[in-house]
Amino acid sequence: MQKKESQIIFFIDHATPTKPNLWFLIKARIDMLQGAAILKQVTDVLRRELQGLLPVYKEFETQKPELFNQFYTAVSLTILRNGEEKVELTGLASKPPDVSMTMKRVMGATVPSADVKFKKAEQLPIYSAGNTDATLDEARRQAEIILENLPQLVREAAIKNLYARFKTIFKRQNAINELILPEISFLIKKIDESLEQNTQEDLIRMKMFKNKKMKN
Repeated sequence: MQKKESQIIFFIDHATPTKPNLWFLIKARIDMLQGAAILKQVTDVLRRELQGLLPVYKEFETQKPELFNQFYTAVSLTILRNGEEKVELTGLASKPPDVSMTMKRVMGATVPSADVKFKKAEQLPIYSAGNTDATLDEARRQAEIILENLPQLVREAAIKNLYARFKTIFKRQNAINELILPEISFLIKKIDESLEQNTQEDLIRMKMFKNKKMKN
């Protein structure tokens, strides 16, 4: 499609008023109208995908700075109280949740999604790290909150990918509707008028030749 658009733009700049060129432009206009209709369908699908993701994400976006601030504060405090090495060792000994990532393609855009499943209470260890205080438990709790919101963080990437693709397709759609199609229509009219004028001139010349022949 993009290659055809480039060819048509080149042709517009170099077209001469001939019947083959006129038919080429008429066909090109049909192709561009069909192309614009397809691109509109693509942008409509991308728009619906964005509309489905944005409402939930917007609510999370307002909470995100506070969530990360609370997490950073809790981790900083427990490192200060218990030491960085002990916090790291405790983290390594913890059982992480099950995180699954999936990818799908929507009209050329990669849309990731994530699912987080935490261990059931009976699957978790009943012991805790020795010689630590409650700040470590609070840091763990804040980390779990971040992980619970991982699907929302991944949704942010999905929205960015969808929007980037939407902008690209919408720009092409606008270029066809606002630039290429008007240029083609103008050139068709111009060539048609030029050919009509040539036809009229040919008829006049033929009539003059006929009259001259009859006089002789």
